[in-house]
This record gives sequence, C-alpha cells and structure tokens, in this order.
Amino acid sequence: MSEIQVSPRAVERAAPVRPAPLRDRPARSGGDAEWRFVLGDPDVAADVVATLREQQPFGVLRQGRLEARVKVSAEPGPGLTLIVGNTALFEARRSAALHVELHDVLFVLEAELAPAKGRFMLAEPMRISSINRRGAARVQLERGAASLRFSEASSQEPMLVDAEVHDLAADGVAITGTGDRALPTTGFAALLQVGNSKIPCFARVRHERPSAGMVRYGVNLETSRREELVGCYLLARFPELVERGLVEERTLATLLESSGYLGLREGTRPPRSWFAPAGSRGVSRDVCYRAPDGAITGHFSITRAYSKAWLGHQMATVKGHPATVECRRTLYLHVASFATLMDGEDTTVLGYFDREKPWHKIFFYDFVKWIGNPSLAVIAELDRFERETPGPVSETPARLPRGYEVGDATPEELVTATALIRAQLPELVAEALDIRPDRLASDHLHDAYRGVPLDRTRRVQVMRQNGKLAGVALCEMGSRELSLFNLFNTAFFFFRRGAEAPPTDAQLALLAHARRLYASRGEHNPLIVAPSATFDAAAEPGTVLAETMGLIAKSGRSLRQYENFIRYQFGKYTSRAS
Repeated sequence: MSEIQVSPRAVERAAPVRPAPLRDRPARSGGDAEWRFVLGDPDVAADVVATLREQQPFGVLRQGRLEARVKVSAEPGPGLTLIVGNTALFEARRSAALHVELHDVLFVLEAELAPAKGRFMLAEPMRISSINRRGAARVQLERGAASLRFSEASSQEPMLVDAEVHDLAADGVAITGTGDRALPTTGFAALLQVGNSKIPCFARVRHERPSAGMVRYGVNLETSRREELVGCYLLARFPELVERGLVEERTLATLLESSGYLGLREGTRPPRSWFAPAGSRGVSRDVCYRAPDGAITGHFSITRAYSKAWLGHQMATVKGHPATVECRRTLYLHVASFATLMDGEDTTVLGYFDREKPWHKIFFYDFVKWIGNPSLAVIAELDRFERETPGPVSETPARLPRGYEVGDATPEELVTATALIRAQLPELVAEALDIRPDRLASDHLHDAYRGVPLDRTRRVQVMRQNGKLAGVALCEMGSRELSLFNLFNTAFFFFRRGAEAPPTDAQLALLAHARRLYASRGEHNPLIVAPSATFDAAAEPGTVLAETMGLIAKSGRSLRQYENFIRYQFGKYTSRAS
C-alpha cells in the first residue's frame, strides 16, 4: 500500500478562524443536528457569550446558503455584536447562526439577525449549542507508529499486505491505498500492530474517499481484545500517562502526601498491595501523569463499580508545579473518555466530591448546569459519618425499641427495599448503583470481578417495624487495595421518612448490625453514608458527621459533552492566567 496524508473525520465546522478578508460563499451542506447539544442553563449560555466578547474570536456567520467570516465584537449589552465585511449579504430580522471555535470547543449560536450601527447583532434570546465533533477523539500517528496487516481479497493463496495507519481511534483506523488495489468489500481478517502490541481483529471498510489516484479508507475494527486496543489508543492520545504499577512506590507515596490526598480521611495510608494490585486489569485503570521534566505530578483511577457504572476516584495532584494545570486537564479528559471507550454510551461514571472546594464546584455543579438534564447528569448529596478514632466499635448491643427487629433481607423485601431506596435518589444515580431487586444483593457487582483475586460484593440488611420494612442498609464490600479512601467498603442507609421515620435507637441498631458484618470480614472502618439529613448516625458514641458530600453521576451520553466542558473551562482558566 502507498501512503498519503489522511485527514481525520470531522463534523461540519466553521472555516479556519483567522483574521482574513471577509467573503461570501455557499454554505456547505451536511447535517450535524445529531451532534449538537443545546446548553441547558441560561447562566451557562451567558458565560459563553461573555467569554466570546472577551476573546473576540473569528467565526462563520450563516444565513440560508450564504456564509461569511466575521469577528465577535467586545461591545457589551444584550445579544452579540458581529463585525461583518458586507452587511448587504444578509437579511435583517431573519434567523442566522454563528459557528465559532472557542478554547477548542465548537459552538453554534442561533438567533435573529438584527442591525446595529452598521453591524449585525445576534439578538436575544439565543440558542447556544456545543458540538460533539466526530473527529475529536481521533489521534494522528507519527509515520511508522502503527500498521494494519491484511489480505487484499479472498483467495486460495491470500497475499498479506501492510498498510500504514495514519489515524487511530478506539474502534478503527484510517489507511490509504491506490485506486487499483481496493480493500475487500466484505469483512476481512486483519492484524493491528501498535508499538509492541499485535491485536488480531475483524475489519470492515466503513467509508472510502478517492483523491488524486489514492483512496482513503476508514476501517472499523472488532476484537475480543478491546481493552488492549483501547490501551493503545489512550497511550497515543495521552502519552504523558503511565500505569501506576510502573511508578516507584516512594515516588507515589510522596505524591499522595504532598497533594494532601492522604489527609482527606483519617487513617488513609496505602497498603503495599495498593501500588500494584494483582488482577486489576479489566477492573481498574490507575494512571499517573509524568510532567515534561519527568516528575510525577498526578494520579487518577477509574474502577468498575457496578454492572454498568465506573467510579472515578483517587485524584491527587501536586500544587505549584509548572505542569499542574495541564496535568489536571489531561486526567479529567482521560476519565471523561475511558468509560465510553470501553462500554459505549450505555454506561455511567460516578464520582464523590467535596461540595465546598471551588475546583469541584466548577467541574461538577457547573457541568450539571451545562447539561441541564438530570437524566444525563445529576448530583445527589450524601451525609458521610466517621469514627473520631478509627478502629473496632464497642460490641455493646444497640437497644431496639419494641416492635423493631433487624436482619438480612428476604426476597420479598428486596422489592420493597428497591422502592424505598429509589424514592430517595435521583433516577440516574439509582440506575448506576444497580438499585433493582435482582441486583441489590450480589456476589459480583460487575462480572469483571469473577475469577480475579479482587472482591466486590453487596449484602442487604433491613430493619422492620412490626414486620413492615422501615430501613435498609446496602453493605458494599470490596478489596481494600482498590481505594485508599475505602470507597468499596461503603454502607448506604435509607429509612422511611416523615411520620413513619424510625426512632434513633432503631436506626443505630441497624448501623450496629451492619458494622458487625464488616467486622466479620476484618473491616473496621467502612464509610457510612445516607441521603442528607435522613440518618442520626452521629448519635452513636464516637461517631461524627464528617461532611455532606456530593455524588455526581454522568451518563455515557453526557461524557462527550464533559470533554467539551473540560476544554472550555481549562481554556478560560489558562487564557486569563496568561
């Protein structure tokens, strides 16, 4: 196969934004409606408009089949003033769209076009969309970095051909060939080589584009070794990230200490097995950021937590290093892309966070506002309770009020427990946590834990009042090395509310019952959480309310927008810092 430059696929986008003479030309056809996401909050839209005025970028104004390059004006006021070279091209009082790239994010602003002192203005109200670009996740490779080996056509004596890979995605590659040597028209066997990885695949041509005697092919790849393919892609896209197991333990320990991560919870110290947990491949991706000077400045984990949900956690970054901002940006982009690369859009990423930290307010609360749809991204608030002195709790039995009892859930109670829990959580969170009768109790909260030396189980304990369900404890248990914060040993408590809320003594009896379950496994410091202001756990001697923390759930459909959001926020930060 011969070589020519392959350009990545791209959604319909504005012409290059550079200060060039304005001119008119026919608007290009091609629908990007399925890739548009209307920003869901007026405050978010106002922020985008304000940032456009501040940056004053160039963009493309379109009305019908006409388009012209324009510049955003810094003039304040309602709407958005545009500097247009030839206002006669456009018709006032008709709708128009401004396509503009800002901080590596493509926006489309649609509104009525109104005259404004020899210029045009996009009048209020405006509909502002952020575009999910098809080409955003493709990675252009250096020459010789990867190849695809395959047979040109079905034959009794097939000849293998090597084609250089120009672009790599998590589900395919871009290659080129001459017009007289076509690729097979049906599915064909292939071997993808990226670095030292050789991945057997089944390939299908997705599209072909003739150009100057050559043909550009987009080839889809299917393989049972998808995690390896995703790993190759991520290495190409994020070369600064290295697996945690390849970093010296002393270096990691220093990072955790200097970042302040170990101070987030009393008794947080990495066990030896944490540095390189056995059997974690396919269960958890743990990466560190290596700065240009070789320093390890950040760490992040994303771990399978439930049947269709990942948990992003263990983010630790040092402050004051020249690469700190880029480190955080890369780690956020990595966690935003990884889950959908592995599982497609039918997944969710969960994350616990401190509601008071400004950084967390931006990247969690502000993102939920950006999405503006609780079925796509939502936050639940949970009270977290801690022991003042970590360690075994007194075995003094809690006193149960008359008519109350605690015990393991019966099959019938799993149905009523599911209803009680789902009434107290946002639907997206409940779905991510597998709040379903058949999933409440499980020996493997995800199938990836089968056959590996890592544990991820859940038991359901209940409190009854005169035989009626009054409270539920979801006791999740897992291998300690999966989380420094011990997130995989968390007990969620839910109680009836209002006039039917059980008294404090009954609540504490269920808590004591759950603690005994954990203690039987040698775990004396599980996390105790409950929906905000629903649990009197602090009435237990030695237990305090540590915080009301946030739990964000981001659906797979929202994660591409999360990538846009991350680029936009870090772009604003770096432009103002400079």
